[in-house]
Amino acid sequence: MTRIGDLAAEYSDRMMEDHVRHLSEHGEPMLNDAEVMIRDLKKSLFSKIQFRWRPEDERILTQIREGVDTMFSEMYEESFVIVDDFYAQMRVPEVVDGAVVKDSAGRVIWKKDPRGREVEDWDQLTGQDIEKTLLDITRLKLILAPQANELLLEAIFARHIFDDKLQESYASLMEGTVGDRNAYANRESKLDKYHAFFRFYLYSHAEVFLKELNNFARVLERIRYFRIQDQER
Repeated sequence: MTRIGDLAAEYSDRMMEDHVRHLSEHGEPMLNDAEVMIRDLKKSLFSKIQFRWRPEDERILTQIREGVDTMFSEMYEESFVIVDDFYAQMRVPEVVDGAVVKDSAGRVIWKKDPRGREVEDWDQLTGQDIEKTLLDITRLKLILAPQANELLLEAIFARHIFDDKLQESYASLMEGTVGDRNAYANRESKLDKYHAFFRFYLYSHAEVFLKELNNFARVLERIRYFRIQDQER
């Protein structure tokens, strides 16, 4: 799956390539040395938004992402089922040879309009559909909220472990300059630093999804309220 940060880097590269190509095709004629110097200067406009992970860092980040994705799919599997069941009441699934099409995660693929949006008919929803979804979300949040809080506490503890390891490593090296001791401490505590980031990544992912689940429930509550108001008129 392509990540937002990766998309930003790719888009930055395309912008720079288009910019350089435009300079090559439409740039003002000038002396060769000056042309190279000015073109390099204009290319440097993009240097601050360009970044490439070092191979070892990219491997670690990939491992962290895969670990979080696995946790996420297990921790919130029921959430996806609840939301999918709700949308199934007003969407039309893609059907090929009489069978409903599903993605690699086993989720139904819905038909889309010419603009790429799922075809939905909210009039198909009943009050019972909304009430059931709200009750399911409320029940699920009783489990997910404590889990998210536990992930936060584990992330804080992992950060304390990293800080302790960093300070212990710095104090254990009795020779060398301050820079030498800092470099040694950073090397010795690198694994603990990555582990602390992994724990925070887990918590952040869980917290964001829980917030979106709360937002989804609030939207349903507003729909329910407006429908009740319409019935009373």
